[in-house]
Amino acid sequence: MSIVVKSWSLSTEQVHQINDKLVIKIPNTKYNKFAPPQRIYPFEVKDNENVHLPFAYAVQELQLERRPRNNFSQIDISFIGTLRGEYCYLLLYIFITKHI
Repeated sequence: MSIVVKSWSLSTEQVHQINDKLVIKIPNTKYNKFAPPQRIYPFEVKDNENVHLPFAYAVQELQLERRPRNNFSQIDISFIGTLRGEYCYLLLYIFITKHI
C-alpha cells in the first residue's frame, strides 16, 4: 500500500530524506565487482507531479496524514459456500470469538 502526495507539497528536507533513506544500494559481489552499482527505488514519481511512497514510511518517518477510512469505497462480502471438516469449524469459532 502506498500514499500518493504531490511533489510540490513535499519540503526540501523531506525530498532529501526520501533520496537518502529510501534508495537501497545493492552491494557488488565478487562476480560483479566491476559493474556499476545497482539501486532499488521503493518509491515512484509519475508525471513529475505524483509521488507514490511506501505507506509505513510516509506515515512514520515523514509524518504524512493517511486518508480517512470513509474515503475508500466499501465492499460487501458474503460467503455462501460450505465449510469442510471439523478443523474449519474450529477456525471459524476461534475467529468469531476473538472478533466479537
